[in-house]
Amino acid sequence: MQPAVISLVILAVCIVLFLINKLPMTLVAVGGSAAMVLFGACEFEDAFSKLGCDTVVLMASMMVVGEAVYEVGLASLVGDRVVNLARGSERVLCMVSTGLTALISSLLSNVATMAIMISIISAICAVDRSITSSA
Repeated sequence: MQPAVISLVILAVCIVLFLINKLPMTLVAVGGSAAMVLFGACEFEDAFSKLGCDTVVLMASMMVVGEAVYEVGLASLVGDRVVNLARGSERVLCMVSTGLTALISSLLSNVATMAIMISIISAICAVDRSITSSA
């Protein structure tokens, strides 16, 4: 089989696995890259060379910081205050969340803001059961 066909088959399998959502997305992504190498669709260097680039390392480290914010309880504290300020109004909740994001973004990088706000929004979803996250 040609490498292009193998790549499309692996891509289709990864898309189906993403849609089913039974396996962690990270496992599917790394598994797809490993399958590309194992089936000869690309070389090892091509599949995994960008994992060490600055952007990937920055994103991974910011996700660790975001998870730490959640685990320590800071996200729950902020999420509880945001829900209390909103008083059940979806519009006010969106405005307060947007204002908080703007405040954090004025102090931190965009990647750090994203990582922290994911934790805070997850905490808001945990505090207010009428709001669900689709993570």
